[in-house]
Amino acid sequence: MFPLGHIGITIGIVLLITYYKTDWRIKFDIRWLALGAMLPDIIDKTIGLLILREYIDNGRIYSHTLLFAVILVTIAAFIRSNPTIALGFGSCTHIAFDRMWELPSSFLWPSMGWSFPRIDFTPSHLTDILFHDPYTIVSEILGALILLFLFFYFKLYRLENWRRLWRTGSFSKAS
Repeated sequence: MFPLGHIGITIGIVLLITYYKTDWRIKFDIRWLALGAMLPDIIDKTIGLLILREYIDNGRIYSHTLLFAVILVTIAAFIRSNPTIALGFGSCTHIAFDRMWELPSSFLWPSMGWSFPRIDFTPSHLTDILFHDPYTIVSEILGALILLFLFFYFKLYRLENWRRLWRTGSFSKAS
């Protein structure tokens, strides 16, 4: 899955879950949620594809593991702050949307060994996934539709509404 799917669907899920819980919706920081939805890729693509490319050449390593998810959720449970909960939830959805259980050597790291499999992440491979994998196509379209709906529903095309979102981290219906 790519950014539109990860961010859009994660925000959509949180808004659906918290629809009847107004106090949760206002307190849940969308900025941290979006960051959490992309955090595993931000960490792993930087380490595995840029810094350690000759050794690992894999964009799904440490932060795409069950261990990483358990650590983040544990930290969120102890700290109980909005940013940690949002980061934990967003990262867990990212791992689930990437269907990491299909790569048990990465998902269950380090229980199945300390190394990660090498995966070919060439631009042509990524383009092929984006345009030929039905799961990726549907998730990207769904994520884009959710983000477009939120953009127009909360009138984020108005500068004051956009600024309010970035300042407070919550959606609010303004005129």
